[in-house]
Amino acid sequence: MSSEKASNPLFAGRFENLDELVTYMIGLVKGDPRWHQSPGRPAPWLQSAVGRFMAGDPVLIGRILDLWSKAPPLPHRTRHAYTVRIRGPKCVLSFCGSTTIADLWNELSWNEWIPADEKTWRALREMLVTPGV
Repeated sequence: MSSEKASNPLFAGRFENLDELVTYMIGLVKGDPRWHQSPGRPAPWLQSAVGRFMAGDPVLIGRILDLWSKAPPLPHRTRHAYTVRIRGPKCVLSFCGSTTIADLWNELSWNEWIPADEKTWRALREMLVTPGV
């Protein structure tokens, strides 16, 4: 999820579990063993993203800053799992997400979203086969 889109209601409004996702991402940032971070003093690698985020919708920014104050730091691990639920054109799409850290010092990680159920697989197949859906 890109920073500027996270504070855009048209993007953020599609996520059924936005607070859960943002809390997860904040936990990753807070658990980073290299930096003591806050929204006003992000790690160097996050400064540009935080600046773009803060230019977004004030209501969403307030909501996410509130989540920051409540989110616990996640212990540093090589792999984390999370859930993504997005409102699609015909149904809610569910994904099992995973973040795998490849190189913490150079900010290299993989994020995968794997369809979590048959309904999501079918909906994705239909979107790929039916242009313009």
